Amino acid sequence: MFEQVLTEQKTKDRYSRKKFAPKIQSYLTWMAEKGYAKQTMAYNLYLLGSFSDYLAGRGVVSTIEEIPVYVSSFVHSRVQKSKRKGRTKDPGRLGKEVTHHIKSFLRFLETTGEIEPSPAPPSGLNSSLQRTLTDFVSFYRTERGLAEPTIVLYSVYVRRFLAHVQTLGDLPCSQWNRQILYDYLSKEGMRVGRRGMNCVCSALRSLFRFLQVQGQSLAPGLCAFPRPRIYSQESLPRFLYADQVQRVLESVDRTTRSGIRDYAILVLLVAYGMRAAEVARLTLDDLDWVGGKIHLKDRKTRRSDVFPLSAPAGEAIIEYLRKGRPQTGLRQLFFSLPAPIRPLRSGKPVTRIAKKYLLASGIPLLDRLGAHLFRYSLAHRLLADKTPYKVIGDFLGHFRASSTSVYLKVDMEGLAQVALNDGEDVL
Repeated sequence: MFEQVLTEQKTKDRYSRKKFAPKIQSYLTWMAEKGYAKQTMAYNLYLLGSFSDYLAGRGVVSTIEEIPVYVSSFVHSRVQKSKRKGRTKDPGRLGKEVTHHIKSFLRFLETTGEIEPSPAPPSGLNSSLQRTLTDFVSFYRTERGLAEPTIVLYSVYVRRFLAHVQTLGDLPCSQWNRQILYDYLSKEGMRVGRRGMNCVCSALRSLFRFLQVQGQSLAPGLCAFPRPRIYSQESLPRFLYADQVQRVLESVDRTTRSGIRDYAILVLLVAYGMRAAEVARLTLDDLDWVGGKIHLKDRKTRRSDVFPLSAPAGEAIIEYLRKGRPQTGLRQLFFSLPAPIRPLRSGKPVTRIAKKYLLASGIPLLDRLGAHLFRYSLAHRLLADKTPYKVIGDFLGHFRASSTSVYLKVDMEGLAQVALNDGEDVL
């Protein structure tokens, strides 16, 4: 691998003689597989070569397990040397950059089993409260079957509450009272809004129910505290008109690899009203080119649907497969383009992509920018075409009409008619 990065034979021989050179070669091979640029690989080789010389100068010549101990001192010496020679104007930034590259190398060694994985960072909770949090997460994941995003969100709020309890001393569950709870809720209310507080209260109610199931005695009324009232259908959804959707698509620069990928993602959001996570989970096996179909598996409601593969979506995906998708044996459809190249792991990157082009299009929208906006826009487009409500619900992947009704509020003209008369003609 040194031959692909270096040009002069003397330099190649010099790096081949460095300690831990085989490990560095393996790391460079991994970087090439993950799509790193040649310049980035060359910089990492230079940096790891310097780190190898630093270790050899301190007698670390045989046991690779000792490497992590010397990272901080190497970074410090590297920054000080650059300052003395006037090579850096921002020592802090240089230190973070060197640390990042060295730790990436160490994470690679961890995956290959060369060194022990770094211990998980402490949660800040004592052993008893940490065990409560761990058991809470395990209970709702295995016994109640909550969705993973819900478990992650609940665990954040529960951890904060347990940290608040810990500041009051070593209190058992039986000594928790409503005053402790309300003090925490007052603090949490400074950072989240009404809907966020409703979620906080749901997480804490789930915690208290779990403790009761475990046989813990709690103060009376602790499980029945009030929470912010959220009214059903209290807000109107945002949506885009057809010309605005077209403006968003036209804002994509399709001459770049990232633009080709982003355009394919946006077309799927527009054509099928897919959730961000559903786009991220798509694989090559979900595309039936012979039958002209696209399969949406394991949707939010745990159902799977099959739709015709529209011409715009098919053309956008083909362009992405030819010009934008990395060369990889993995079956996932969409990948992150900056190295290390890896499949999209959640809907968050899709939401960021949607928000990026919504802002670039110049459409005057103040909030709620994200992938879900295209889902509401699809519902509006189907309503404008007089599509039956049941068909819209099936297309969006809903089991209940109440779920679809949230999206049907975009029918402003129909709502205006109901408000202006008795509504019989609308029905």
